[in-house]
Amino acid sequence: MFGCVLPGHPPQLGFQQIDARKWTLGFCVPLQSDRIVLFLTGQPPLPPGHGVTIFMSKANESLFEYLGHISNEKPSGLFTIPMAFVNNISPVPLIVGLSIETLPHIQNLESGQEQKKVQVMTQKAELARQIGQDLFNYLQSFAQAPPPGGPGHGHILLPQDVFDKWLKRVFHKIEVDARFLS
Repeated sequence: MFGCVLPGHPPQLGFQQIDARKWTLGFCVPLQSDRIVLFLTGQPPLPPGHGVTIFMSKANESLFEYLGHISNEKPSGLFTIPMAFVNNISPVPLIVGLSIETLPHIQNLESGQEQKKVQVMTQKAELARQIGQDLFNYLQSFAQAPPPGGPGHGHILLPQDVFDKWLKRVFHKIEVDARFLS
C-alpha cells in the first residue's frame, strides 16, 4: 500500500500495520540526504476523501513530527527530514509513521504547519539580526581609521584574524550562557 525511498538505499515496502489506519517503518541507515520519498503503491487505493499523513520520530522517542501528506490526487512526495533527526557521524534509528485521515483533517494539519513555518522563519530572521549586530559591535571595537587622504580612505582597517576571534567569542558565550542570542 505504501513505499519509502531514502536516497542511496533500496525502496522499502515493509510498513508494519499497528491498527486499522496506522503504519510504521523503522530504519537505521546512514542518511546521504535530508530527504525522503513516500508513495502510494495504488494497491489498494485510498478511500475517497482520504489521504495519508506522514510523521517521523527517533526510535527511542514518542514525539512524532509532521512531514506532510500523500493522497490519491498526490500519490507521492519528497519530504524534508528534520535536522534534529539527521546525524552524519552515526546512523540514528528513525521511525516513519503513516496514518489514513480525512482530507479536512489533513488541511487543518497543513495550515498549522504553515503557521509554524512562519514562526520559525521569524525566529531565524531575529537570530540573524542578533548575530549580525553582535558581529558589527565586535568589529567596531577593533576598527582603526586609515590616515586621512591616504589609501583606504573611507574604510575601516581590521586585523586579519578578527573573524576567528569573533567566532571563538560567540562559541564561548553560547557555552557559558544558554540565553545568549535568545
